[in-house]
Amino acid sequence: MSKRKIILTVAIILVLGSIPAAIFGYPYFKTYLEDREFLANPAIHDQFVAARDKEREIKTNPERLETYVSAMMRYKGLGDVTKDKRFYYRALDIEARATKKFGVKSYLPALNASTIYMSLGEYEKAETNIKKAIEMAPGDAQLYLRLIELYKDFMKKDEASVIAVYETGIQRLVNVLPLYNSYAAYLREINRLEESLDKYRILRKAAPDNPLYGQQVKELELLVKDRGL
Repeated sequence: MSKRKIILTVAIILVLGSIPAAIFGYPYFKTYLEDREFLANPAIHDQFVAARDKEREIKTNPERLETYVSAMMRYKGLGDVTKDKRFYYRALDIEARATKKFGVKSYLPALNASTIYMSLGEYEKAETNIKKAIEMAPGDAQLYLRLIELYKDFMKKDEASVIAVYETGIQRLVNVLPLYNSYAAYLREINRLEESLDKYRILRKAAPDNPLYGQQVKELELLVKDRGL
C-alpha cells in the first residue's frame, strides 16, 4: 500500500470514529465508550445492564418517580461496589432530571443525592441536598437524623450546630420520639448528663413500656449524683 493510501485510510478511520461525537455530542460519545467498558467487565456486567435498563425505562414512562429512584440507587450500588465515581455521577444526573421533572413533589431524589455526595466525600453538597429534602418534608424525623449524622460523623461540626438541628426538628415534628431518643443519647455522649437525664425522663414517661429508657434514667441518676450535679 502506498504512503498516500495509508494516509487516506487513517483519515477515513478518524472521521468515522468522530461521527458519534459529532452527531450526538461529547456526553453521548463518552457514555457510549463507558458502556462498552462496563459491558466488557464480567464482574459488573449483569448489574450494569440492570441499571442501564432501568434508566431506559425513564424514557418510556417519564411520569413514574419510582423509576428514577430505582435507577439512581442501582448506579449508586455499582459505585459502592466498584468505587468508580462514574456510577455516582450517572446517579446524580438522574437525580437532576427527576428534580427538574417533579420539582418539590418528592424529597426522595434530593435525599438519595445526599447519600451519593456523602460517598463522594462532597459533604457541602450532601448538606445542601438534605436541607432541600427537609424543606420539602419538614415533618419527617429521618431527614433531621440524616443531617445530624452528616454533621457529627462526616463534617465534624461543633456541638452547637448539631444541637440546633435537634431543636429545630423537635419544634417542627408531630412525633418527636425518634429525634428525642437520639437527642438524649447525644447529650450523654457529649457529657451533658443532666440534660440527657431530663430527656430520658420525658421518654420514659412517654413510653413506659420501653425498659431502655428506665435503665438510662437509673444510670444517669447515679452519674449525676456521683458528680454532684
